[in-house]
Parts: sequence; C-alpha cells; structure tokens
Amino acid sequence: MIRSVLDPIWSLIAGRAEVEDPVLKSLLQKNRDLEKFRFVYRLKAGTLDDVGKLAAWLDKHSLDISRLQKMRRWVDPASSEIVLAPPARHTAFKLITLCLAAFLLIGASLPGASTYALFQMRTSKVWFKTDAITVQAVSRQWSFDADECKNNRTAVIAKSGFVDEEVEEICGALYGESLKQQVADTVQLQRWTGGIGMAIAMLLALSSVVAINAAAEATRLRENLYGRRPVTRTLSQP
Repeated sequence: MIRSVLDPIWSLIAGRAEVEDPVLKSLLQKNRDLEKFRFVYRLKAGTLDDVGKLAAWLDKHSLDISRLQKMRRWVDPASSEIVLAPPARHTAFKLITLCLAAFLLIGASLPGASTYALFQMRTSKVWFKTDAITVQAVSRQWSFDADECKNNRTAVIAKSGFVDEEVEEICGALYGESLKQQVADTVQLQRWTGGIGMAIAMLLALSSVVAINAAAEATRLRENLYGRRPVTRTLSQP
C-alpha cells in the first residue's frame, strides 16, 4: 500500500535524473510526462497514446477536462467511448450505503447527546443506563432511584431483572459518590465514541453522494454524446 502511494511521486523524481543514454532518457521523459498527467488530472491513462487520444476526444466534443475529473471513476481513455456507462446496480448500492450512513449518523449522535452512561450487569446481563441519580432501562420501560431502593427493593428486583447482589451494589452506589465519577467518565467516552462514529458516517455519506453524482454526470454525458444505445464496455462493480 505504501509503495503504491509513493510510486507516482518516486517516478516524477526519478524522471528528472540526468542520464546519457538516449533510449533511457526518452523512456524516463515519457514516464515522467505520463505520471505528471495522472498526478495533475487524477485520470487513468496507461500510455501517452491514451493521453493523446483523450485530448483529441475532448477537442472533438468541445469538452473541458475538468468535467471528466468530476466523473473520473468512469473515464477510461483506452476504451472506444472514453466515458464508460455506470451499471444501474452501482447507484443502487451507493443509495443503500447512503441510507446506512444516515442511520449510523443518527445512532452515533445519541450517545453524544445523552447525560446517561450505559452499563451492563455481569451476572444478569441486563443493560441499563444511569446518571448517578436514576437507573433506567435502555428502553425506559422501568426506572428507580435511591429512595425506591430504600423503600421497596423487592419491586426494584422484580422490574429490573437484576439479581439480589446487583441491586445491593447499584443501590449502594446511588447512595455514595463513586458512581458519579464513573458515570462522568463513561459519558465522556460515549461522546468520544459517538463523535468518531459520526465522523465515519459523514465521510461515508459524502463519498456516496460524490459517487452518485459522478455516475449521474457520466450517464448524462454519454446520453448527450452517444444517445441511449447499448454500451460496449462497463467497469466492474467493486
């Protein structure tokens, strides 16, 4: 991976080296020109002949290369039509990814906005949340506080699903100060985790939107240039 990222830069640097052999000098110059084109325009080109073919195609259709840069995923100068046709499943896949990113964004935002820390009991495996004042079910179906622990512990056990030892422990924590610090630390961790999840979701959503727009732009350009005739070649779905 590191080598593949650095290869174009290395080629550009190596291409500037002075050599005496005319064959090698020509080869280095061609390689440098090709790498420079790829680096500047971020378009695929296997050879300088492909670059020349692309330049002639742009002139023929009075197009600016910046338009192709917006749809670079679908540009292949080696193909007969230059702009390839995005398969229908590509856009469908990206729309599904966009929806998943939206759900992830919503889900990741919930812990960051909450003042409750999420815990799970070791023995009963019951999940619950607390702000060190009230203990609640994650679904809010039940809740109790220190007063209910003191006055009706049997009811607490019945509705929470905690075992006796767990109720003893959580009720004792509600009376003391140690739970407050644990809740504060956990809430802080949840916010960090939620922030990371939101960042990932936004990047995923952004990449999906860009991919959908690029495919739509490629489709529009093909229709303008070639109409709706069958395509001769498409890129495979990653």
